[in-house]
Amino acid sequence: MLDEGKTLSYISDAGTPLLSDPGFEIVRFFKEHDIEYDVIPGASALLPALQLSGMPTDRFFFAGFLPRKVSEIRQMLMSLEHVSATLVFYQSPKRIHRSLSEMAVVWPNRAVAVVKEVTKLYQQVKRGYPGELVSVFTDGEKGEFVLVVAPPDVEGVDKDTVDIRREFRLLLDCDIPRKQAARFLAKKYKLNGKELYRQSLDW
Repeated sequence: MLDEGKTLSYISDAGTPLLSDPGFEIVRFFKEHDIEYDVIPGASALLPALQLSGMPTDRFFFAGFLPRKVSEIRQMLMSLEHVSATLVFYQSPKRIHRSLSEMAVVWPNRAVAVVKEVTKLYQQVKRGYPGELVSVFTDGEKGEFVLVVAPPDVEGVDKDTVDIRREFRLLLDCDIPRKQAARFLAKKYKLNGKELYRQSLDW
């Protein structure tokens, strides 16, 4: 149809094209065949969710959709840990609970806003820490979800303790015995092994 000189429009009722669908494949096709194209702004959950979240908006990073598998979610979160900006994720309603569960492990002290059905009739925003929100949502939710995570902020938090606690949990998840994990981290951070083991019981 384009070869015939006709003009085509691509319209999505599921959010902004290329952000919430595989429309990038169409753009790539255009570029490969030297076809001119333009874009018109449309509805997007990204910016309204960021505004509703209450998180800093001066600098943010859109990380797209979180993966399907638990291990891949955790890997992605850890790769973004030191990004000094508010993080914005899209996620399937079927994986909200598991995503918050992984955030509770990797980022237990970073505030999160779960924004549901942005600009729609049943719009909802839940704010808190991942451990607080994980019991609010199941993996059987319906609707469209955006997760907005506060930037890393160590003010008022013992960063070393947070790091050690996260590392300890990761070691346990890899089937390392508790005593062995405590011994390893005590040597790594030059801490009292018995005290670290005692603290780990509270974690």
